[in-house]
Amino acid sequence: MKILKFGGSSVASPERIRGVARIVLEASKKDKLLVVVSAFQGITDKLLECARTAERGDVTYQTQFNLLADRHWETAKALHSKKIPKALAEKIQQLLHDLHDVLHGVYLLRHCPPRGFDLTASFGERLSALIISSSINRTHPSCFADARNFVVTDDQFMHAEVLFQQTNAAIQKYFKQLWKEQSNKTIPLVTGFVGSTEDGRTTTIGRNGSDYTAAIVGAALNVSVIEIWTDVDGVLSADPREVKDAFVLPSISFEEALELSYFGAKVLHPATIAPAIAHGIPIHIKNTMNPSAPGTIIGKVDDERAKVAKGITSIDNITLLNLRGIAMVGVPGTAERLFRALASHKVNVVLISQASSEHTICIAVKNHEVTRARKAIQQEFQFEFSTGLTSIDERSEQTIIAIVGEGMKGIPGVSGKVFQSLGLNNINISAIAQGSSERNISFVTDSSEKIRAVNVIHQAFFESRKRLSLAIVGIGNIGSALLQQLHQQRLFLHNQGFDIRVCAIADSKKLLLKHDGIDLMRWQNELQHAQHAMDVRALAKHIAEMKLTNVALVDCTASSAIVDAYTEFVEANMHIITPNKKANVL
Repeated sequence: MKILKFGGSSVASPERIRGVARIVLEASKKDKLLVVVSAFQGITDKLLECARTAERGDVTYQTQFNLLADRHWETAKALHSKKIPKALAEKIQQLLHDLHDVLHGVYLLRHCPPRGFDLTASFGERLSALIISSSINRTHPSCFADARNFVVTDDQFMHAEVLFQQTNAAIQKYFKQLWKEQSNKTIPLVTGFVGSTEDGRTTTIGRNGSDYTAAIVGAALNVSVIEIWTDVDGVLSADPREVKDAFVLPSISFEEALELSYFGAKVLHPATIAPAIAHGIPIHIKNTMNPSAPGTIIGKVDDERAKVAKGITSIDNITLLNLRGIAMVGVPGTAERLFRALASHKVNVVLISQASSEHTICIAVKNHEVTRARKAIQQEFQFEFSTGLTSIDERSEQTIIAIVGEGMKGIPGVSGKVFQSLGLNNINISAIAQGSSERNISFVTDSSEKIRAVNVIHQAFFESRKRLSLAIVGIGNIGSALLQQLHQQRLFLHNQGFDIRVCAIADSKKLLLKHDGIDLMRWQNELQHAQHAMDVRALAKHIAEMKLTNVALVDCTASSAIVDAYTEFVEANMHIITPNKKANVL
C-alpha cells in the first residue's frame, strides 16, 4: 500500500486535477492507495483573509466569500462536463453554507479567535477532497475521508500538536471500517492539514501540513512508500531561482532532508520526516506536471554512495544578536540564563555561535522576533548592562546559508573549501556554526551577498567545470577577434574543464547584457538592438546586480574613461584583463 499526497499547486485548476486523476488511476493498477490532498492553490490564504475582513466589520467579506464559492463551483462543473451530480452539489452547498455561517458569526462579533481561524481554514481541504474524490469516482471507486475523524490533536489552535497514541488507533479503526464497508479497492481522498481535538473541535497542524498528514496516516498504516506530488521534479541541490545550474538529487537521507527542509528548502514540510524516520518509510518526491521524471527518494542512503555535499539552502530575514562582555568570561550559567530568557519570551533561536574565549555568545533570530529577544536579554542581564561590562550588538539584513551532506562526516577540508570559495569572492562571514554530526555547515552573511555566496559554493562542490564570466568592452579588431575565438574554441574549452560565458558586450554607444551568456553567433545583431546605452559606471552597476561569480572585465578599448573606472570594477569583485595601453600608466 502507498500514499499519494498532492499539494495546492497540483490541484490548482481543473486541468491539473485531471492530471492528478490520471496519476492516481495509473498507480491504482499496481498498489492499494490512499490519497491526501491540499486545498486548491491559494484558497487557504483567501479563506483566512476573508475571516480577517469579517473580523474588521467589513461587509466586503461577502464578495470574497462569493469568489471562493464560485471557484469551487466552476471547478466541480468543469470536472463533470458542466453537469454536477446532485449528491455532490448538495454536499458542496452544505459546506459553503456552513462556511458562510462561520464568517457571518465573525462579522457580527467583530472577533475571530484562533479556533475560528482553524475552522475557517479547514473548508479549503474539505471542499478540495470532496470535489476531487467525486471526479476520481467517475472511473474508479473513491470516497471522501475527513481527517478530523481520525487525526487527534491538542487545542493549540492554528498549530496543533498531534496526539499520536489516540491518532494511530483512530486511523487504523477508521480505515479498517471504511474498506470493510465499501471495497478494498476504494481510494480514500483524505483532507490534509486538518484535525480535531478529543472533544471534536477543528484544528490545523501548521501551514503546508498536508505533507504531515500523509506521513501520520502512512506511519499508522505502515505503508510501503509516501509519494509527495508537487510542482518541481524533486529536491534540488539549490533554489533554481538563485542557482541556474541547480539539479535534481536522485536520493538523499532522512537526516539530509530534515536539514534541508529546516533551512528553507520548500519541497517538504519538516515535520513530515519524523514519522517516516520512526517507521523507516521512504518518501518519494514527484512532479505532477512531469510524472515521468524520476524524482527524489528520501530514505536510507548507503554511506559509500553518499556525496560530500548534497544541497545548499538558506533562511532569509535574519538578525544577529551578539551578547558580549568581560563579565561573562568563566561565569557558569551565562548561556543557560540567555536561552531560558529567550524561551520564556517564546523566541526561537535559529543559529548559535560561541567562541571558546566565552567573551561573546552570538545568536540568530528571525526579524519579527528581534524586539522580543532584545527585551528578554535586557531584562535578564539588567545588572550586567548597568555595570557597562556587558553589551548587546545587533546586525540586521542577514541570511543563514547551510551546506548539507551526509558525506561531509570525517572528510578533511570541507569547511576549508567552503570558506576559501567565499574568500576568493570577497564575501564576508558574520558567524559560523557546525554541529558534531558534520552533516551541516552553516554561516551567516549579509543578505545582499546571498545569491553570490550560494552560487560560488554550488560551483565549488557540484560543478566540474571552472566558470568565468566576461564583460567585453570594445568591439574593434581586438574585441571582435576575441569574441570569434571564444565562439570557435567553446567546445575545446568545455572539454578542458572551462565554462566561459560572455555576459556583457559593449561598444561606445550600446550595452548588451545577458546573465546566462550571450549567443556569440548573433552578438552583432543583438548588440545593435540592445536596450541599454553604454555608460561605464552603469556597466559596473549592472554587473554587480547580476550577482555573477568569477567575473572579469576585458577592456579592448583605448579609452581613458574605462581606465578611470577600473576601481569601480574592482569594487564590484571583477578581475581586469586589458591590452589598453593607457592602463599601463596606473
